[in-house]
Amino acid sequence: MMRHWRIFWTVFIFTLTVAQSSSGLTLSASPLSGKSHPEFDYSEKPLGLSQIINAQFTKSSFILNNWFQMSFKNVTWTDTTLVGTRAMKVDFDSVEFKNANLSGFKCQHCAIKNSIFENVKMDGARFLGAVFINTHFKNADLRRVDFISSTFTNCTLDSASAKFLSAEKIRKWNLQVKEMP
Repeated sequence: MMRHWRIFWTVFIFTLTVAQSSSGLTLSASPLSGKSHPEFDYSEKPLGLSQIINAQFTKSSFILNNWFQMSFKNVTWTDTTLVGTRAMKVDFDSVEFKNANLSGFKCQHCAIKNSIFENVKMDGARFLGAVFINTHFKNADLRRVDFISSTFTNCTLDSASAKFLSAEKIRKWNLQVKEMP
């Protein structure tokens, strides 16, 4: 009986590993790329293995989405709602969140590079194992955000955002506090 379980788990793990390694090579350009999307509603739908490049979402809705192994490059979310969206192994490069609602946003093992979080609501957001590089927080409500096992490299906060974090966390994560005019 024990041998059957061992074979089952070996096959299961091998299948899972093959699926993950092969799926990472199949990113394709999304039809959402290169366009401006005013009042776009893409709520409660999965979106995976896609690249969204040079897109702008204004007054749009991405509520309760599931994103898996995606790539966002040069994307702007303005006055957009991403409440409850789950992102796993997603790359955000040169992305801007402006006046966006990221409450309940869950981001696992994501890379966030050269990005800006400006005037965003992040109540209950969770970043697990996220890597932040050259990312800036401007007037971001960080009071109930969890950064679990996340790293920060060359990241800044303005004083309005810094007031929501303890001095200990700012030092631990090596965040620079900058006064904004």
